[in-house]
Amino acid sequence: MTGSEAALPAREPLRLLLTGGHPADAFDNAGGTLARHVRRGDSVTVLVMTHGVQSHSILKMDWERTGRGEAVTATDEELVDEKEAEVRRACAVLGVTDVRFLYYSDELLLVNQRLVLHVADVVREVRPHIVVTHHPLEDGGIGTHASCAEITFHAIQAAHGLSKDRRLKPHRVGQVFFTGTVMNTRRNDALTAAVPSFADVIVDVTDVVELKVKALDQIRSQGYRGAYARKRTETIEGRLGGMMRIAYGESFVRQRAEVYAALPIEATTIQQIDETAAEQGARTNRLLAGDVPLTEE
Repeated sequence: MTGSEAALPAREPLRLLLTGGHPADAFDNAGGTLARHVRRGDSVTVLVMTHGVQSHSILKMDWERTGRGEAVTATDEELVDEKEAEVRRACAVLGVTDVRFLYYSDELLLVNQRLVLHVADVVREVRPHIVVTHHPLEDGGIGTHASCAEITFHAIQAAHGLSKDRRLKPHRVGQVFFTGTVMNTRRNDALTAAVPSFADVIVDVTDVVELKVKALDQIRSQGYRGAYARKRTETIEGRLGGMMRIAYGESFVRQRAEVYAALPIEATTIQQIDETAAEQGARTNRLLAGDVPLTEE
């Protein structure tokens, strides 16, 4: 148990809903955070908007584009089933049991009323305190991630009102967190770099980084198996961790300011005030992702 967990008062379990544009987005952007919430006894729901076949079936895309690599004869329907199975396995690694799929095409995901109302009913059903989604201005607000965020925002607004299915009561979401992985690490893209973004929340995922790597390893149709899962986690979550004086962290951008009874500070931050350089180094200079044992290697 970390210092921040020990300092938490008794509370009711939270309900958290993550919406992702593609099958792997939950694990790329927030896999460690989801695992932490599951460990705390919170309820976590993952909603995947697209099946990911058009843009993230790497082997088939390479074969059809270049004629090289492994020939993939599976139909699109079979690839959809494969990706769903990967997501379910990855969620199981994190302890997430409520996984939902909308099966929209990722060839071009645009905001439309049907999809917004579909997501709004999920919000009414899950009744989340927290919604996690992509940053709506990622890649300049263009693409599946940004569309997913925009759809989610419209759905949150719609969920405040009455549904045609009156069994689903109106619901108000407490807070929205944008995932900060792309906005705060990929600054070599002109559209992303042009958008100011400050990750004001960092979740320490050091104690669950092994689960994140193992979850990413399940997304094999996207090329995440083995070395990529380790390398990606070490270079992204590890880099952020180093900047924040922890071993591994995931970044988020809070949509709205929070109201506190007093100025907030985490117990772990207070503990670090009197650390020596050696003590800090022993805590932060840990290379864990590269040593995670994975299956079939």
